Amino acid sequence: MIDLSTTFQNLTRDSDKWQAANEMAITPASFAVETHYDGRMFAVMTGEDKAETFGSFVINQCVREALWRILYDVQIYTENFVGYNISRRFHRQTIDLVNFAFSRPYKLDWPGIEKVNAAPRWIDHNLVVALDPFIMTEPVVTDLEVTGDMIVEVPVALAGNANDILIRKNDDKKGVFPLLKINGYPRRVGGNWLIQMDNHKSAYDPLLGVVVQSTRYAFVDVTQPVGIVGELKPVFSGTEEAIPYLRVEPLPNGDLRYWFFIYNLIDPAYGSDSAINLIAGEFYKLLPSITFKEYVEAATKATLTISTKSDCCLDCDNLTEVHRTFQISTRIADAARGIVNFSVDGQLIEDPLTLITTLDPSQACDFVNDPCLTYSLSVPYFTSPDKLPPRAQASVPNLHRAVMHRAAADAPLRDCLCELDYGFIHSCQEMYATVATTFSGTTIATNKYGNLHGHKVYEELMGNAYILKTLRLKGSADEKRTRTRAGFGQI
Repeated sequence: MIDLSTTFQNLTRDSDKWQAANEMAITPASFAVETHYDGRMFAVMTGEDKAETFGSFVINQCVREALWRILYDVQIYTENFVGYNISRRFHRQTIDLVNFAFSRPYKLDWPGIEKVNAAPRWIDHNLVVALDPFIMTEPVVTDLEVTGDMIVEVPVALAGNANDILIRKNDDKKGVFPLLKINGYPRRVGGNWLIQMDNHKSAYDPLLGVVVQSTRYAFVDVTQPVGIVGELKPVFSGTEEAIPYLRVEPLPNGDLRYWFFIYNLIDPAYGSDSAINLIAGEFYKLLPSITFKEYVEAATKATLTISTKSDCCLDCDNLTEVHRTFQISTRIADAARGIVNFSVDGQLIEDPLTLITTLDPSQACDFVNDPCLTYSLSVPYFTSPDKLPPRAQASVPNLHRAVMHRAAADAPLRDCLCELDYGFIHSCQEMYATVATTFSGTTIATNKYGNLHGHKVYEELMGNAYILKTLRLKGSADEKRTRTRAGFGQI
């Protein structure tokens, strides 16, 4: 979960910060998966990794908060350089209309337009679902009479890998039963795993039973509210910041099962803990429940605002007075290049007189002929890498890799007192030598400050990326600019 006080300082509204977090190409959660940090990214001991090696490969809260900022900054820098978005994004662009000629095509700031006349909206249905850290609470347990050990049946649909399963006592302490990998166990019979637990070391109480935990995953089952038209998404309580989830599984009863990496479900109140030990049963550090909200992309047209210039308005106290606003439809002319037209009631608008006559005939002449009036158009639209030209689309995966390497190289390990002996971030922060040969034939290798492996990979990947130049439209009233290849400056 982002820290609103330190993250995305260029954004002022909380809703804009949550939107930015939801739209990032690489978040700390996806960074954890791509770099194989997994639970160590969030200092969570899940049982998947050996506890004895846990301490030398853990990201602390200071680095995690810094990664939110760095990943965002590097993505913005990268997108500004290549000229297109590398993740699905929402934009609201304000155009100052000078020539006010709607019949001409307009080049918006970002190409790859996926949708227009829409804006994101969250609807709260007061839907809160309790989180159970166990994937089964009443498994079938049978007695293996030969040895006296117990066999637990776990559906393969709940645990694809038998090695990800922990069997715990169903009591307050939730002690773990040792599992035996002998006599052909664990084995798969039909759609179930048969897991043998050592009943001699930890006596099984049939009155209490056992519970089954996955070292990787957790899920919640959700009954959809009536009338849902958008997408039901898990969010952190009191926010619009989505919780990363793996997949949604429809159930036979009509409910939806949301699967999560269990380390993504840590209660933010415990985010600063040096270690969250789920092996030892610290389940109280997980979210007690998950809030679900409906995400829709609601119909929202562009807004034309007609205002009086401040130097023409005697009663405005040096502020612009808004005369009227009108709703204008946007139509995509060329999605890949970001070109649109504007229309009213399906008809392209030729000039301001036609527009005002259509929308408000009584004030047409006053609005069009008044030199003190200004016209601006606020245009909502979504972009997606899938709508870019093919060569730009092909560059997007490598640009994701570039962002990860650059962010890892810039992570403030020393400032955050985070010692990493190995792993992706450690590799990206290793220095590389600059090799030069003198006139005498002597080869000299020097380690220059700032020559980090992650920076080198970033520059190489950016050097091979497709650069999309902004198209100049003859007579267009929007800003005319041409993007060229430039040097790699500091972010």
